[in-house]
Amino acid sequence: MFYPQNGTSELQRLQMVTTQASNAQVYAVKGNFDDVQDGVKQLLADQRLAEQCRKKGKLLTSASSINWGRIVPQIVYYFYAYEQLVARGDIARGDAVDFAVPTGNFGNLLAGYYAKKMGLPIEQLICASNENCVLAEFFATGCYNINRPFYRTQSPSMDILVSLNLERLLFDVSGDCKQVAEWMRQLRHSGCYRIDEAMLRQLQTLFCGVSVTGGEASQVMREVFHNTGHVIDPHTAVAAYAEKLCRSRSRPCIIVSTASAYKFPNEVLYSLGYEQQAGERRAIEHLERLSRQPAPQALKQVLERQVRFEQTITKQQMRQCVLP
Repeated sequence: MFYPQNGTSELQRLQMVTTQASNAQVYAVKGNFDDVQDGVKQLLADQRLAEQCRKKGKLLTSASSINWGRIVPQIVYYFYAYEQLVARGDIARGDAVDFAVPTGNFGNLLAGYYAKKMGLPIEQLICASNENCVLAEFFATGCYNINRPFYRTQSPSMDILVSLNLERLLFDVSGDCKQVAEWMRQLRHSGCYRIDEAMLRQLQTLFCGVSVTGGEASQVMREVFHNTGHVIDPHTAVAAYAEKLCRSRSRPCIIVSTASAYKFPNEVLYSLGYEQQAGERRAIEHLERLSRQPAPQALKQVLERQVRFEQTITKQQMRQCVLP
């Protein structure tokens, strides 16, 4: 497992470095998510490394959304959520709905796109970005430009500038692998590319991009808590705020909630107007009292485990870590 050093919440980090799996190795990588993902892509494209793995009877793959196998089960979420609305009587089967999705690497939103292509009556997919708003700007302008500051936010799983799965969308919409390859070449060499106006208009018929600040996400966390008593995490809050700005009032919008608030207890407490606590355990306990909902037992157990992995490496050292 590779993760960006200082690029996750403390609970997310502990889930990895305390794993009890006997066949696991975990490394913090200097840099951000884009650096780690680029390192993994280089490993998967390394034919010499692949041959070394084959000789050892191994196959190098990825459990991230680089792997199509990660996208496939996410498609199911959209059908399941839709059928829940049908079962509750909120909509009739065949009625159109929108989805608001907190988006970083574009995998979850891409799954929604494929769900629509498979027949699910989705009218609009709201692409909710945090301050790293490269995707929101792309759907507004047709220009994908990563020549900008990188922000570490309270929604770290969205702190991404190079959204890998957008390439898959561009290929599916254009059907032109040579053109997509050229766009990706431009992205590598100059940090930006621009699609044509006709393609942009086609994408805008389905996608709405919205950028949400940390303050706006915190505002939604407070509103949801005060109105319902429910606590949501910072990623879900980004989608919830984007839904307020972008949805049509004529049809339901499903907000895709992608993480437990208890993975980010101090960030949530701060957003709700409470003091942050010394240590994750105290923060979780405080949040449990406020919400009157227990934290997932699996997260609590993480706090009881010994840290097994503390090594930090550079992107260049990743290859040595996966050699069989």
